[in-house]
Amino acid sequence: MIQPSDIHTITEFRRNADLSRRIASDGRPHVLTEDGRAKLVVQDAVAYQKLLEALDLARSLTGIQAGLESMKQAQGRPAQAALDEVRRKRKIPREP
Repeated sequence: MIQPSDIHTITEFRRNADLSRRIASDGRPHVLTEDGRAKLVVQDAVAYQKLLEALDLARSLTGIQAGLESMKQAQGRPAQAALDEVRRKRKIPREP
């Protein structure tokens, strides 16, 4: 959640080295404004990477949940048929 103390002007960000250090150390995203409107969001690289990993996990879980729902509604197909299609598309010979 963005806190009011995490909102700064771009000019303030450029002029204040302590602000850059604070952003790097606190791990929270900060909003930079221009003409009173949000322009950029900045945060340290470690926090950003964690955010990307959380997003990837959420997308994976959403896909798994959709697959489980599909199975419950008998909308799936046998695994062997799916594997055969992948082999055919990728031109992978079937093992004996």
